[in-house]
Order: sequence, then structure tokens, then C-alpha cells
Amino acid sequence: MKSYEEACGLARGLDVVGERWTLLVIRELLFGPKRFTDLEDGMPGVPPSLLSTRLKELADAGLIQQRILPPPAASTVYELTHAGRQLEESLVALAKWGARFGRPMTKDDQVRAEWMALGMKWLFKPEEAAGVRATYEMRYEDQVLTAVVDDGRVQIEVGTATDPDLTVEMLDTEAGRQMLVGEIPAPTAASHEFIGVTGSVEAMERFLRIFALPPIDVATAR
Repeated sequence: MKSYEEACGLARGLDVVGERWTLLVIRELLFGPKRFTDLEDGMPGVPPSLLSTRLKELADAGLIQQRILPPPAASTVYELTHAGRQLEESLVALAKWGARFGRPMTKDDQVRAEWMALGMKWLFKPEEAAGVRATYEMRYEDQVLTAVVDDGRVQIEVGTATDPDLTVEMLDTEAGRQMLVGEIPAPTAASHEFIGVTGSVEAMERFLRIFALPPIDVATAR
């Protein structure tokens, strides 16, 4: 990797993570260790040889490490080091910025639980979650994530929830967007053609207060 050769923290950071696909590797590992094939699945379009190169660069930089899972799995996985996990706040902020200024989502865009989970992290509003203890499950096709809210804090994981207070299934990405920006209110969501809700209207209203996305005026933002 070629260095910017600048005595600037941003330039030095980009020396490490500025290459194409690098931050997406970090994104994939934020939610747990992954095998090489898992990383390939999570980054459609990445050439295997380039992924190998990025993994070596990140390992050399001390941001990821390899570990062999105990039997019966006995698989080699990649996971973030402490230094790698410190990038989470920056990735969440960049994802939030990208959602505001990036191109609109289309029906051809792929969706994965890890990407949804990253979005839920920056949507989360601690002030709205004060005093709330609840478990929410989000579903889109075969992708599932769980958000556990505990008095102003949240833990988001990929996978199903145990006895969730609310389960929201999005059958269409546009309907999901409309729900999160308030265009589809909680009482309507329960009977919406492209949204499935298991739980009370009150739980849905609380969920939307905690994770709602404010409407974005792209022209004004730019």
C-alpha cells in the first residue's frame, strides 16, 4: 500500500484503511469472527485474491487476527483486534453520512443482516431509550437481527431474539424506509401490505421513537 507520507492523523489512518474493500472487511467483522468464505458472501463482487491481500494488510497493521475454532468446527476465522474494534464509532458515523449523501437505495441493492445492524447502530437514540428495557427483532427476507435496549444502551447482534417484545418484518425495502421516516405510522404498519408486525402498537411506537430516521432533504443537505 502506497503511503501519503503526510504527518497528519487522517492521512496516516488512510494509509492503513484507505484501500478499496478494506473498511468493508472491518464492517463484516464488527459483528463477530468470520471465515474467508463468510467474508466473500458478505462482500459480493470482491475478488478472492484481493480479499486475501486486504486481510494480510489488516493483519500486518494489527487490526485483525486469525484464530482456529475448537472442534468440531476447527475452522480458521478472522476477527478484529482491540485496535480494529476501535474503528466501530468511525464506521457508524461514516455509514450515517453515507445514508444522507449517498445514492438512493434501489430494489437491486442487496441487503444483509450485518448491514442492517450497522444502520440500526446509527439510528439508535439513547435519549428516547432512557428507562426502556425491550428486545426487538428485525427481519428482511432471510436476514435477521436483534436489538436489545437497556435503559439508554443498545446491543445489536445478527440472529434471532429470544421472546422479543416486538418483531418487525420488512417485505419491501421502500416500505421499511417509509416506516422508519414516519410516513407509515405505527398503527398502520401492523396492517401494512409490506410490513409484518408481531407485538403491540405501543411497542411499535416505542421502537419507532428509538430508531426512527428523520426525513432527509437531500437538496438542502448538499
